[in-house]
Amino acid sequence: MPLLLYVVLGVWEVGRILDVQVMLDNAAGAGARQAAAGTFTNSQVNTAVTNYLKAAGLNATNASVTVSNVTSPGTDVSASSPNDKLQVTVTIPYSDVRWAVSGFVTNNNTNSDRQGNLLLGGG
Repeated sequence: MPLLLYVVLGVWEVGRILDVQVMLDNAAGAGARQAAAGTFTNSQVNTAVTNYLKAAGLNATNASVTVSNVTSPGTDVSASSPNDKLQVTVTIPYSDVRWAVSGFVTNNNTNSDRQGNLLLGGG
């Protein structure tokens, strides 16, 4: 019985990891789409991603969102040129989102991170 309990809790925790990864993918993608629109600043994209995480039910307090223009580093995404590559990276500590209190699969130092990349359309 104890072995079965460990297996069930381990599967449960792995399922939560996958669930959070999908939410982070979606948040990074939503932020990347806003960044590629060319009308939003880095801080507005950051706020949109954070709001997406909150709407998805994640604790976004410790989330780290990085919005960058890979082609022209240091340039705000609202000032990007056509064909610039934009990147949105979202990282959240797994300890903030896991369901199981024990570390069957992860520990308190584990982070989940995802990237959304888009090429700003030429025109």
